[in-house]
Amino acid sequence: MLNKRTRTCLGRASALLGALALIIPGCGDSSAGDTEAPSSSSTDPAATSNASNNATSTTDTTGAPTSGASATTGASATTGTDDSDTEAGTTGNVIPGECNPGTQDCADGEKCTPFVEEQDACCVDSTHCVPDTGAKQFGDDCIRMNDTDDCAKGLFCHGPTSGSEGEGVCVELCDVDNPATCNGTCIGWNDGVLPLCDVECDPLVQDCPNKHGCYPILSAGVFVCIVEGWEDGGGDDGSACEPVQSCKAGLACQSADVLEGCDATDCCTPVCDITDDPDTCPAEMEQCVSVWPEDDIPPNYADVGFCVVPE
Repeated sequence: MLNKRTRTCLGRASALLGALALIIPGCGDSSAGDTEAPSSSSTDPAATSNASNNATSTTDTTGAPTSGASATTGASATTGTDDSDTEAGTTGNVIPGECNPGTQDCADGEKCTPFVEEQDACCVDSTHCVPDTGAKQFGDDCIRMNDTDDCAKGLFCHGPTSGSEGEGVCVELCDVDNPATCNGTCIGWNDGVLPLCDVECDPLVQDCPNKHGCYPILSAGVFVCIVEGWEDGGGDDGSACEPVQSCKAGLACQSADVLEGCDATDCCTPVCDITDDPDTCPAEMEQCVSVWPEDDIPPNYADVGFCVVPE
């Protein structure tokens, strides 16, 4: 019987990230929430999550992975950080819509913004040029309408999911083909429609800014700050989840196959420190298990695990 300190890799790691939506969270099988990951300009690490977060990542000038390729988390990623409401796009492929949010290639006086084109869709699925009238800056509270928002050019107003209208937070867009445009991880959510510059974070400390939580994108080997997307009455340990950010900060969306008492496809489970007391995990059958295989653990996350039922 493994004890809770055993650094075993999850049999099935769940995916980030249905999405942001970020972001920041989405509705498809994006593993991160509301995003589908794009292909990366660099080699995307092997996915270790249950569901893959379709986001592509690239490496920035400091060597930190920047995402734009498909990322995996315990649940679908959405950014809109998609609820995992972000579905990542593919680097180098044509981004759906009329413009590129990462390069801001609209005419003078306009900005390129992601928006929901398909009726009743949960997450942004296309892009278009709109008048550049917003003034809100990164980290500011903002208002999102379906077709635009009041954030400045190069930013996106992300709510509980990327397709949510109403209150949100201005988050930074980036070019997945140009790592220099992002000081963190550039993740191309929702087939590249929503390329977000996600800052790496410490899931055991939860050191993210305004309305963000620290969520996993396992295929990119990072935890990043994504706009929280849990609903009232949800997001707790054992609650059903879809996008990575549909769990409260400090929890991760993982497959029911590796959890005790989960009655949904995926549920929230605690992120834990594998060096802590063996009884860290509240569920009797669950143990604190390393997020990555023992021979492939990123140094920054050597002590990070999820509460799961070990194999």
